[in-house]
Amino acid sequence: MWLSWLPMRQMVVLVVVLGLVSSHYTMHDYNVIAQTTQRATSADCNDYPQLMSYHIHVMFWPKDPTSVASALSLRNDFITRFEIFNMNCTINPGDPAPNKEDMCVFPIDWDQGLTPFPTAQFSFFIPPEHHMEATTYILQHRGEHDVYIHPNSGCEIYDHLRWGVWAGRTWPLDVSILDCHYPGCVPDH
Repeated sequence: MWLSWLPMRQMVVLVVVLGLVSSHYTMHDYNVIAQTTQRATSADCNDYPQLMSYHIHVMFWPKDPTSVASALSLRNDFITRFEIFNMNCTINPGDPAPNKEDMCVFPIDWDQGLTPFPTAQFSFFIPPEHHMEATTYILQHRGEHDVYIHPNSGCEIYDHLRWGVWAGRTWPLDVSILDCHYPGCVPDH
C-alpha cells in the first residue's frame, strides 16, 4: 500500500481529515464556470462592482409536510422580527435596486425551474444597511434549512457563483436562467 510508511495513528488522522474535507466541499467544474462567466460576463464584473443589495434564500422540501411547516414558520418569524408585514417585493428578483431602502418578501417559489434553485425556496430582499442584522438572524434561526445569501450587483453569475455563501448544505444552481452580466443590470423578466 502506498501509505504503508505512515504509522497507523497518522493514517487514521489523515483518513478523518480527508473525510471531513470531502464531506463539506462541493465539487464544481471550474472550467465550465470560467467559460460561462467569461462568455457571459462583461469585463466590468471582473472589476469588483458595488454590491448594491442582498438576497437571503431558504431551501425546503415542498412535498415534506414537516419541512414545509418549519420553513413557513421560519419565514413568518423573520417577517415578524423585522416587521415587514405586507412588504411584498414589487421589484424584479434580479434587480439590485440600489435605491430601495426597505426589506421586502418575494413570493414563495414552489415550482423549481423559475429560479436557479433545484427545490422550493423563499427569499427576502435585503438592503446593505440591514445585511448584518438580517444575516445574523437567519443563520441563528435556520434550524434544519439550508440558507443561501448572495449579493446583487447586476453581475448575476458572479453574484451567485463567486460571491454567494451557503449555511448548511450546498445546492447546485442552474445559472443558465440568469441573464444580467454587467454592473447595475436589471433583467427584463
